[in-house]
This record gives sequence, structure tokens and C-alpha cells, in this order.
Amino acid sequence: MKWPTIALLGAVVAFGGMQTAKAESSYEVVLVRPATADGTPGIFRVNVATGQVDNVWGWGTSATAFSTVSESAALPAGEYHIRVLESLDNKGGWEVVRFDSKSGRTWSLSGGASSGGYIWTEAAAPK
Repeated sequence: MKWPTIALLGAVVAFGGMQTAKAESSYEVVLVRPATADGTPGIFRVNVATGQVDNVWGWGTSATAFSTVSESAALPAGEYHIRVLESLDNKGGWEVVRFDSKSGRTWSLSGGASSGGYIWTEAAAPK
């Protein structure tokens, strides 16, 4: 074995068991698939620290500008995530859920362009 190979092997053995630090994300993204062959996908992104959610619909160059989903009240700082749930009947039903992993608060998104915009509805905490 040559010297560089031995040095590389030693580095792998020495550092192989170390865990790398996970970089914190500023945003997370979910995609809503088109309901039909001629439909357009939706992209929703959440700012992990603030909970602000933005969305854009379209393919490629038609998806040019995000719109912010309005809030009924300011959100506290947290660690927010979003998930998309799609119906299993292949009819295009979907729902975006936002949750704060620090507090457990959870919201469902409803509405859309055809109904005047999106609205967050918070699920009540158990009593």
C-alpha cells in the first residue's frame, strides 16, 4: 500500500464512527401532484422558524412567484413543518397540514384561488 492510501484508510477508521452535525433547514417543501394529465402541480414551502407558508402553482417557467398564505394571527417562533396528504381515489383530493413540533399546535389548510384564498384552521388541543 502506498502512503496516501494508508493515510486515507486511517482517516476513515478514525472518523468513520463520528456523526456529522445536521444542518438546520430554513425551509421545507411539499409538492401537490396534478389531479389530471393537464393539471399543474403545487409547491408549498414553510419557513421552519416562523411558520410562514408560501405557495406557487405551475410547471417550470409558469411557476414564477410564490404567494404567502395569510394568517389570522401572528405565529410565535417555533419549529414548523408541513406535510401533504393526498386522497387514494385518484380524484385529486389533497390537504396541507402545518404543525409546530415544539408546541404540538396543528393547522389544516383549506380554500384556494377559486374560493378567495387559503385559510388555516387550527385543531383544538385536547381537553
